[in-house]
Amino acid sequence: MDKEISKKSLTGKFYFYSIRANKYFFSLILIICMILSFSCFNNGIEEPDETDPFIVDVNLDYSQLAKSLFISAKVTDPQGWEDIDSVYFYLYRKDPVSAAMEAIFLYGNLNDDGPPQDIIKRDDVYSYLVDSSMISDNEGFYRVTVQAFDSAGNTSDIVSDTEEVKQNSPPVIYLLEAPDSFEKGDTLIFRIRATDLDGLDDIVAITYSVRLPDGNINADQTFQMRDDGEFGDEHKDDGIFTIYQPTNKESKLQELFTFYFVAKDYCGALSDTITVPVSNPGVTITHPNLTETFHYGDTLTIEWESAYISKLKLEYTMNSNGSPPSFENIADNVSASQGSYDWIIPSVSSSEFCKIRVSDNQQLSRYDLSDNPFSIKP
Repeated sequence: MDKEISKKSLTGKFYFYSIRANKYFFSLILIICMILSFSCFNNGIEEPDETDPFIVDVNLDYSQLAKSLFISAKVTDPQGWEDIDSVYFYLYRKDPVSAAMEAIFLYGNLNDDGPPQDIIKRDDVYSYLVDSSMISDNEGFYRVTVQAFDSAGNTSDIVSDTEEVKQNSPPVIYLLEAPDSFEKGDTLIFRIRATDLDGLDDIVAITYSVRLPDGNINADQTFQMRDDGEFGDEHKDDGIFTIYQPTNKESKLQELFTFYFVAKDYCGALSDTITVPVSNPGVTITHPNLTETFHYGDTLTIEWESAYISKLKLEYTMNSNGSPPSFENIADNVSASQGSYDWIIPSVSSSEFCKIRVSDNQQLSRYDLSDNPFSIKP
């Protein structure tokens, strides 16, 4: 019986240790699986599936103003920009007339090192500037191909872009409306049609200047015509430019005013100049204009300058401070071309507010009044 008990005891202990061993075994297997799983997970991060450099975008841009081509390509690499070994380009050209065969025009490396060939250093945009000394007048169709290489010899796909290089077409302008003459104080209306082979949007402005009768040029950057449908322009963006130009009613200038109109595009090309002469009939007193004193019987020489007037009417007032002043006649139908008239001052009442008025005998609204009053005394 004692042997049987001992046998049972040994059997129980063996069973207990077997279960315990199995638990350790399964725990060990679980730990090994976790390690392997973690290792696989880490490898997925550190070793990417994609290793080739990648070209996001390629652009070939022509500047008519600078006469240059600018090549740019945005390039990325899974291992970082340090892994990019080079970004190579081929630039091809074909003649715009035949447009059949293309030939290599230039090849080399784009860079991301900053000016002068690149714009911003280390921005992942690789560039090359083909300047005007190379482009010059080489019109035609250009095509660029770009491919990136990394340090391990991996390559990107080849990406391309095209651009046309052509000479800039200057604007062309036509006069539609302009006055032949004007009276002082009038508002002058000019209308000009403008066209451009590169499109109406290529026109920056139509500017104008004025040559005054005294020879001076009146010009300002604000002297621009409008095509915005405002301030007298009838229709916005229709290619008809308008300007309403006021004139000075008190101006001492008369004769010929010459207006010059020219259109400019974004490349700085200018149209031919349209010259518009506009006459301004008028008369200007040159003497007397100062504060002087004259006496009865004195000879006062009245002097003037005139334009586009044949006969003049001469008058004087002794109450120029009146509202309105009253005028007395000196002479009618005086030839404007003679330029002066000797007036013998009559015996009239004294006054310190005397002035001379000279008018167009046919249109009295054309006149000038002496600037300052003079005195008449016995």
